[in-house]
Amino acid sequence: ELLRRGVHVVTANKLALGGGMDLYHEVQQARLLKKRMYLYGVTVGSGIPVITSIQDLNNSGEEVVEVEGLLSASMCHVFSAMDEGVLFSDAVSAAQRKGF
Repeated sequence: ELLRRGVHVVTANKLALGGGMDLYHEVQQARLLKKRMYLYGVTVGSGIPVITSIQDLNNSGEEVVEVEGLLSASMCHVFSAMDEGVLFSDAVSAAQRKGF
């Protein structure tokens, strides 16, 4: 709605576009029609600005073929505990208790 009214939109995450491809295309169409920006960011890996970094690489002529890794602090905590012999269910419970 804001884009249709000619307002630029900046959001801290892409959650608003999580409603499927129809919503995504609707937002893109409104953005292009009104020549407005819809900007968002995603952070993972304890705050790494992933989307911006990938866009910067693409804009510089590099081609990002694949992004791979353990980018979640909670999963890292769980897997580290499992490496020490803790059962998965216990590791998840412990992570939840610690606020992960």
